[in-house]
Amino acid sequence: MVAADKGVFEQVRTLIAADDLPAAFSMVKVLFEGSGERDQVILLEAQYSHWERQNQVDRDYPTTDRNRLSYALLTLLTEMELRISPGILKQKQMEIERMLERAFSQMALLEKPFAQTDELLCKLQTTRPALFNQLKGLAAELYRTNGKMADAAALIQFWVQSVAATGAFSASALQLFSQLLSSNPGALLGLLNERRHKESEIKVLEQQIAQYKLRYEKIKTAGFAGLAGVFLGAAFSSLSGISIFGNRYDQHGYDLKGFDADGFNKYGFNVHGHHFIEGYSVSDFAHLLPTDVLIPDFEDDHADVSH
Repeated sequence: MVAADKGVFEQVRTLIAADDLPAAFSMVKVLFEGSGERDQVILLEAQYSHWERQNQVDRDYPTTDRNRLSYALLTLLTEMELRISPGILKQKQMEIERMLERAFSQMALLEKPFAQTDELLCKLQTTRPALFNQLKGLAAELYRTNGKMADAAALIQFWVQSVAATGAFSASALQLFSQLLSSNPGALLGLLNERRHKESEIKVLEQQIAQYKLRYEKIKTAGFAGLAGVFLGAAFSSLSGISIFGNRYDQHGYDLKGFDADGFNKYGFNVHGHHFIEGYSVSDFAHLLPTDVLIPDFEDDHADVSH
């Protein structure tokens, strides 16, 4: 690791703030010459090159990964500064940089479809929201009637043909939708609920990121005068052991009662027993659901939860 003064660190931070990551990586590699951290910088640089290639192909490609890489680089930079000149404010700054890196990393994972079916649902929801809502209602009714819904085959065929008419989905995609609706609408409902929950998690992460950024700015501008508030202000409180989703939610985005930010549990029901698909409730699926979902006096049992 080469010797560096405060001005060099500020130059790198300025480059990162200006989204000039290639120049920032070049400077940081020189700073970390001869140290183990240089390999980490090279790995981050390779990940950025991959993101840049994706962005050149698709200008709408999410910037989440780029933001993650920015804060990962900032964390390494602050760690070096702390070794040269330890300080409470720098320590807190590094904690928040690490939390922001984790938050963007988690968001990047959530933004990516986890399987082919999820990718198709994401595409349908984004490009054809009306057909997506029809799919939800059809899946719910097929599941409620345990596949014995009147004219089920005709309704499924009509919906699939409507999707085919858009010209946006392959024959294999249409077949997959048809098979799920015909053979396992319950599994399809589960996938739809997972997609809904992912969006709920992303919403919480966006709120957490905004809060972390506010803390970050307070710490960077605190200076010597801010030392008096180190153990008093929220900006300086410890982030150790806190879920990436904040104090209220666990690592999966559920609160102590098992509800997410949208007010639904892992089965897709809210505090009153209503399903995330409007018009349905626990009673509609009572004959099909696991016994732990059928909570007596559902509403009263969770009356203290505000969603």
